[in-house]
Amino acid sequence: MLTAWCGASPATAEPDDLVGLRPRPQRGELWLDTTLELNLSHQRGGSRAIAPDLWWGLSDQTSLGIAHSARSLARIDDLGGLCVLDCAERPRYAVAALVKHGLFETARLDVALQAGALLRDVDPWKPALLVGAAARWRRGRVALSATPYLQLGVANTDLGNRHRVVVPLRATVQPTCGWALGVHTGVEGELAVLRDAYHVPLAASTSARLSERLVVTAEAGFASLLGPQNTGYRSLLTVSLEARL
Repeated sequence: MLTAWCGASPATAEPDDLVGLRPRPQRGELWLDTTLELNLSHQRGGSRAIAPDLWWGLSDQTSLGIAHSARSLARIDDLGGLCVLDCAERPRYAVAALVKHGLFETARLDVALQAGALLRDVDPWKPALLVGAAARWRRGRVALSATPYLQLGVANTDLGNRHRVVVPLRATVQPTCGWALGVHTGVEGELAVLRDAYHVPLAASTSARLSERLVVTAEAGFASLLGPQNTGYRSLLTVSLEARL
């Protein structure tokens, strides 16, 4: 039980509890997440991007977001963000409008629907619809989550905006109050050729509570380490600062 180590019940997280944090803002809450995305691969020129995300709680069950980071889509990738350095080998811009609606929440399990629209690049335009779900199970110091969704291209599918399936998986453990470690993996690929062209990302993360409303998270890993379409040289590092207002 969380009460044994962070002074919190399983359903309500205290400031030092990271594993039990709510996955969505409550009514009237505003969450601002600013991420620095670094591509560490020599082959990709070491690009840098800043990716701000803003979430607002429309109700306790429904939240709305404007997001630029790969993290907001549970991806280990350089999707775009606001690229500021060495941008030739990555999209210069990407933005998503998202909505999450909780179906039910218990002391250990939270399940929500999520949907939205994603726009990558402007030459050519690559708009897509996002449809999926999010589930998180937690017990004591451990949490497991899955965020499967479809990315459905609505224009220029013959120019790289193809339908994709994304199934992110994450495990988090909190050794002590205010500090957590995680592993992020899953599978993704183009829907039409998924069996022969999927890839498996892999990253490790650490999160720390700076104050009651500030959490910093660093994640490092590979966008496509395993699978038929693996490109192990694509190493990435992200550093995010989340403020819950």
